[in-house]
Amino acid sequence: MTSAVQLSSVIFSYPNSNAVFECNDWTLNHGEHVFLQGPSGSGKSTLLGLLSGILKPNSGEVCINGTELSRLSQKQRDKFRAQNLGVVFQQFNLVPYLNTLENLQLATHFANSELDIEGHVKPMLEALKLDESVLTQAISTLSIGQKQRVAIMRACVNTPKVLLVDEPTSALDSQAANGFMGLLLDLCKVNQSSLIFVSHDDSLGSYFERHETLSNIATWSSVDG
Repeated sequence: MTSAVQLSSVIFSYPNSNAVFECNDWTLNHGEHVFLQGPSGSGKSTLLGLLSGILKPNSGEVCINGTELSRLSQKQRDKFRAQNLGVVFQQFNLVPYLNTLENLQLATHFANSELDIEGHVKPMLEALKLDESVLTQAISTLSIGQKQRVAIMRACVNTPKVLLVDEPTSALDSQAANGFMGLLLDLCKVNQSSLIFVSHDDSLGSYFERHETLSNIATWSSVDG
């Protein structure tokens, strides 16, 4: 049985940079949740970029559910990401002048799928404790807490098997952060999603059985120019 995520002998460097990101072997099983920590500049964003297919390794393999991303064209990677991965960004990255429903429709459009309002969207609204009226509200009018929950909905709307979540609670107090975690993990359970959760907040580690520091997964080294 294939893993949800498999990194094998990955080497990556940014253009015109002497810094090299290396990850020998790392695996995340189906349905597994991992809490990932590391200081600023340690490569968390680089790792998430490689896992999502936004970045392409110089060598090695990044496999998501058995699909090796670097063998896909850019267009194929974009489609694969939309269909198989959910991403919650630190800044949410919602389109502010569109309403909630339109933001969800964008996500399904890129995945070439239909938005199931009755069967999927409304149950998510209920799980996330959002009123149905939020669907027609512009993102710019929502509170931070509402935007955060809409970002979860967008990430989960295509029922992804892998969720990548980057510092989602940085703007929240502890009560709101704990509420967010409960909602996120409930949706992961419903969708049977694997979860890679990146955070500096040690208090959230209690929600996870598996803990990793980036230095145990990957290293940066320098090469002569």
